[in-house]
This record gives sequence, C-alpha cells and structure tokens, in this order.
Amino acid sequence: MLLKTGGPDALVLWADKVTIRSDKTGGWRLVHTGNGQHLRDQDWIVAGGGHYPPGAPAQQFAATAIPYPCAAYPAVQIYAAERASPPAETEGQPPPNASPPAPDELSLIDAGSGQGTVTEIRGVSSPREALFRHVVVQRRRQHAEPLCLADVPPKMLTRLRKEFAAIYHHSQCSWRDGSAVVLAETGAPASFVTASIICEGRLCRAEGATISGNLGGEGRYYLLTRRHRTWRIQNTDRSWMS
Repeated sequence: MLLKTGGPDALVLWADKVTIRSDKTGGWRLVHTGNGQHLRDQDWIVAGGGHYPPGAPAQQFAATAIPYPCAAYPAVQIYAAERASPPAETEGQPPPNASPPAPDELSLIDAGSGQGTVTEIRGVSSPREALFRHVVVQRRRQHAEPLCLADVPPKMLTRLRKEFAAIYHHSQCSWRDGSAVVLAETGAPASFVTASIICEGRLCRAEGATISGNLGGEGRYYLLTRRHRTWRIQNTDRSWMS
C-alpha cells in the first residue's frame, strides 16, 4: 500500500502483526494494526515510524515479495498508527497570517541538541527548508561528508548550497554494495538527508534524518511553530538509530 502525505508517495512496510484485507480489484481495503485500530483507504493517521534508506531496494527490507511498481517507491515503516483528522495545511505551506520572510535576514539561533531545546531559524518561509538547515547544521558539527538531500526542490537546493558546502540532490548519491552511501561521481563516503513534515494549523510535526549506510542512520522527531519571521524547531524525546 502507498502512503500519501502531501509530499512524495511512499511504500508502507508494516510489522508482522499487521494484516491487510484486499478488495476485488486487488487494492487494499482495511488494515488491522494489531492494537485494535482499523484503518481504511484515504484515512489520515498519526503514527511512529521512519524512512528506510533512500535509494535502497525496498524488497531487501520486506519479508514477502513486493509487486511492481510498488517496489520502486521509497519505503517507510509505520507502527502504533491511529486515525486522525486531515491536516489543515500540507508540507511547505506557512501557517495562516504568517508574516512574509525577509530575504536578506537569514540567521540560525541554536540552543543545543537535547530534548526540549529549541532552534530558531529566521528568514525562511518553508518549514521543510528550515528543517533541512537544522539537520545539516547538526550533522556538520561532527561530520563533513557530502550530504544528498532527499526530494529537495531545485530552488531550495540552490539556496541551501549558498549556505553550506558539499550539498547535493539525492540523485547524486548512490548505494555501494548495498551497504554504504557514496557520492556517485567520486565514490566518496556520503549521507542522505531526509526532512518529512506534516502541518496542522500553526503546528508542524517533523522527522529529520541522516543515513550513511545500512548501519549508519539516525533520526529525530521535531515540533515546528512559526512566530513572525522565525521558525522554532523543538526537539522531542523521540529518536532512532541504526
């Protein structure tokens, strides 16, 4: 089944305890999540989960065969899913009545990386771009490898390249021997960076992650709010590593 979030579609790989009933056309009709929840096609959900490594075949993470064209989609894992109301806004849209950004006033005020700390990013209209900036800054504190940003729009990529070195589109990175991420042109070690956001009113829930290999991934969940010309990115207590 495919997950539609307002951004790119993704293939959902469910845990073993989840069962899915199909309809006569072969499409999915009902999901039994194992915790008493029954989800139907077109339902909006809130859930835990994360992205499998971009560019890696989804089949290598699945216990059963994945038919084409589903196997070509990026894969995600979802757990503890519950039905939710549709969000009022989708990724990339600023909250209503937000002040327009000042194009010549871009700054980042970082209060740290622990739970509950808040990073403020000014002069950026898109919450996803603000999250990309935050994840890149956090990564650059300890690592200097090339970073390939997943599903980043061309104009956003151009702006980010003016602020950070060694930033690439995700298509410029590839998997070496199915286990490590490299820059396709040179073969140098690299990492994918993902930024996923869903906004409801003035609150955005997000996940930012870096993935350097099958055993080299880490991600964190955030809450984003906008005040005037500033995005506030708050760390939560939810994170993952592989």
